[in-house]
Amino acid sequence: PIHYGRHRHLEKGKDIMQEVEPEWLLNLPDYSEWLTPERLDKEEVAWEEAKFEDAYLKPLVVLLLRRDCHSIIECGSGTGRVYKRSKEYFRMHKDINPRTLFYVGFDKNPECIRRADSGSVYFQADIRDVKFSSQDISCAFAFLKHFGLHEWDSILKKVLSLSSRYSVFTQPIAEEDKDTGTEFHHVFVTKEHVLRVLEEEEFQCLQSYPLTRQMPEWMFVVERMSSFVVERMSSVDGSL
Repeated sequence: PIHYGRHRHLEKGKDIMQEVEPEWLLNLPDYSEWLTPERLDKEEVAWEEAKFEDAYLKPLVVLLLRRDCHSIIECGSGTGRVYKRSKEYFRMHKDINPRTLFYVGFDKNPECIRRADSGSVYFQADIRDVKFSSQDISCAFAFLKHFGLHEWDSILKKVLSLSSRYSVFTQPIAEEDKDTGTEFHHVFVTKEHVLRVLEEEEFQCLQSYPLTRQMPEWMFVVERMSSFVVERMSSVDGSL
């Protein structure tokens, strides 16, 4: 059963915890729909102050340098902050040639696409029905947490489907699955939940770690298992 957690709200100046009805949560809009141009202005200020782009790029650089990857697709690319920073970040690594790297991003919000850096390829699309060829690496940063628990698994699976080899994504981790959203979804899942979905899609987790000590957001670096590995694991499990 889906556990929707508990929701914090203010009532007559008091901080109250109450159970949230699933129907109420199901009616929350997508974050991309909630994000009007005015709200986007404020969010961009917050993103600039947080400066998480380097933390996002670190595992991508490792894959590009050590695993011979040449293409990246970013799900929920927003205004293109990761790609913009990558052009500076990659200059510090002489073995990475931005000219030979294919980087594509998409977002459902049209204003985000309009503001994105035109130096790469961006297009407007909903993750639920996006159609694009898989790339060496698929990535999704501060993205998965904005989908309700009723569809969270399918969204992660869609992100993974866009990868031919590796996927890098972030997700808030907690001791139980819960949605603490108020105006849009803000979902936490257990680490076991993430690993279960990865196993279903035949991916293995190479790394998982919290981005900071203060935040519950974790980084996951995962790899698509070869048919040989999948067959061997199935044989060990006795299913073949």
